[in-house]
Amino acid sequence: MKRAIVIMMIFLAAVLLLLHFTANRTEAEKVNVPTYKYYTSIEVDQGESLWSIASDHMSPEYRDIYDYMSEIASINHLHGDQLDRGQRIIIPYYSTEIKK
Repeated sequence: MKRAIVIMMIFLAAVLLLLHFTANRTEAEKVNVPTYKYYTSIEVDQGESLWSIASDHMSPEYRDIYDYMSEIASINHLHGDQLDRGQRIIIPYYSTEIKK
């Protein structure tokens, strides 16, 4: 019984180490892939806010949602979270494709 517990603990430690190194390698691979910043126009739907749009379109290049919201507000000269249905706004996004 004691031996089985030790073997199970060793197995669990090995699985955790494997997961740790796999996650770190995935992050490292993402860092090496070049991304390019682009802009697109979207139409605001009923009930959408700057927060909801940022939540839907934010990518890992941004530190947090507030950073992304601030950039959207700055690009569109917005002074608050209120948006109107049908309003068109510009949002930034990143892609690994080079677009011409």
